[in-house]
Amino acid sequence: MSWEIQCVEGGGGGNMSDLLACGDEVISGEGNTTVVYRGRWQEKAVYLKLAHRERWRVLAPRLWRARSWCSSVELEARNLLRLQAEGIPVIPLLAWGTRYQCGLPVGGMMLSQAVAGSSLEDALMEERADSLGLASRYGVVAGRLHQLGGYEPLRAKDFLVVEEEVFLLDREKPLGAAGWQGKRAMTSLERAWYRNRRSGLRLQEGQIRAWLEGYGMAAGLNAQWATRVEEIVRRYC
Repeated sequence: MSWEIQCVEGGGGGNMSDLLACGDEVISGEGNTTVVYRGRWQEKAVYLKLAHRERWRVLAPRLWRARSWCSSVELEARNLLRLQAEGIPVIPLLAWGTRYQCGLPVGGMMLSQAVAGSSLEDALMEERADSLGLASRYGVVAGRLHQLGGYEPLRAKDFLVVEEEVFLLDREKPLGAAGWQGKRAMTSLERAWYRNRRSGLRLQEGQIRAWLEGYGMAAGLNAQWATRVEEIVRRYC
């Protein structure tokens, strides 16, 4: 078995064994196929996401859609890098890679720099001067993702708030064909806002309007679709 790992420019490769062992505290996924660790690497606080093995029933259709041949975790890193290239703020990635056996991706890793911030879900329920701006940016990113062909449900907890900016934490599924598609967008929004509600998120009236305006602007909605989107959001807020 062999690893193929890429580091961001200027990130430094370092020792591969040190890189893969830099996580010293499990923060999620203990006992699962994919585990997230907190640790340090090259004097930086980092998060290491390791896929110890792959679930081919899940991975195979994603690789086919993405026209890629890599681990699920590397695919996630590639998704984030593509979104970053489209102007969407994402967490700072340091390294990503795949472990191959007989040419098959059997594991993977993604290393990101830890950034001090708070969950957007928490921030939206706090008394903050930038509350409306955060809600608007959440809507803008949701609409932009739909325009780019990304219909994976986007929850508030999928963002990290750093000062007044929101950073996307993950996107496991690759983008599809670009262009806003009404049916897929409605399904995605229904699932996202159901999950937001299940997590306890409730928006105030001003925040709802800010989210709707941000989403409508980024998605390029007409009045009919804007009404349907509003119905979904208000159903769960």
